[in-house]
Amino acid sequence: MDGKIRICHICSYYDTVLFHHMVEAQKGFSDPTVFFFRPVGSEVLYGRPGIDEVNCFTQLDRFFFFIKEKKVYEAYRKLYADRPFDLTFAHSLFANGYIALRARQERGIPYVVMVQNTDLNVFFKYRLLLRGTGIEIARNAERVLFASEVYRQKFLARYVPERYRPEIEKKTMVIPYSIEDLFFEDPAPAKRTPEGSWKVFCAGLICENKNQMAVARAVEKLRGEGTDVSLTVIGKVKDPGIEASLKRFPFVTVESFAPMDVLKEKYRSHDLFVLASRTETFGLVYAEALSQGLPILYSKGEGFDGQFEAGYVGYPVNPRDTDDIAAGIRRVMAEYPALTQHTADAADRFRKGRIAEEYRRLYETVASETGRTQG
Repeated sequence: MDGKIRICHICSYYDTVLFHHMVEAQKGFSDPTVFFFRPVGSEVLYGRPGIDEVNCFTQLDRFFFFIKEKKVYEAYRKLYADRPFDLTFAHSLFANGYIALRARQERGIPYVVMVQNTDLNVFFKYRLLLRGTGIEIARNAERVLFASEVYRQKFLARYVPERYRPEIEKKTMVIPYSIEDLFFEDPAPAKRTPEGSWKVFCAGLICENKNQMAVARAVEKLRGEGTDVSLTVIGKVKDPGIEASLKRFPFVTVESFAPMDVLKEKYRSHDLFVLASRTETFGLVYAEALSQGLPILYSKGEGFDGQFEAGYVGYPVNPRDTDDIAAGIRRVMAEYPALTQHTADAADRFRKGRIAEEYRRLYETVASETGRTQG
């Protein structure tokens, strides 16, 4: 495809809609091929050109990093022996980035790599013997990308040895994820301070990490203090036990995962959004909530923290402190008119076209620096 940079997206998470939409949004200026590797026996999800679904390792291999990665790279090398790529985009530092590193070593293909939640909170934190590998992957990348500034700072301060910090820091970039255009169609009406009951909304996978129980307890505390407030939780259920516990609260409504058009209306019918995840790479739902006029509470020190100054559209809260979450909700209620007037402008930061343009400039810069031709 003339004039378009040929990119191989190495993405073991491609079944997550976020990555699928990201690649689709870049087709205007890139010729993408997706290397989507999964365990043996996985069902075909896409079955169309441009998305190579490769089942090449066992579930047991997940416990042996280099054994698994060797199998994945062999599948990659066999599949793309004659494919000329200008750039590789590894969508995580360890599992995907290692394949990009090997491709650079053997074929000279430059790569950029995105650091994810699991890279920091699983691989670097607990798999100590792999830390050197993670640093090697970062040192050999053309750019090291993050969805948030707080994760960039955490990576550099906690896990990059001081002797490598200047070298790696100068190639780091923050590019947030984008939300679907649907959320910008038919702009949401301006929010007004509720005269009666407050309706809190929480969307996300129902599981321990998303921490919906802490939000429910915070709402319970507010109700005990005399505030008329209810909570709606919506999301796919990963942990039925948490779902059952949430349903025991009489003021909590739990609903199943909904398509985006329905979710959009759910945002609009509530007053504020609260998600206090324990760990979070970014959190698309915060940006979606802003697009529909809702002020937000987000986890302190996690992916959305630092996207905006505290008090602009909401506040960070300690996800492990119910009292802090309750205090955050009270603060949003008290400052509601000031917070809601900024939500629409804030959401513009996450428009698909705007983020795609940042990637276009990145790819062109890397192509120029590395001497890789386009198309």
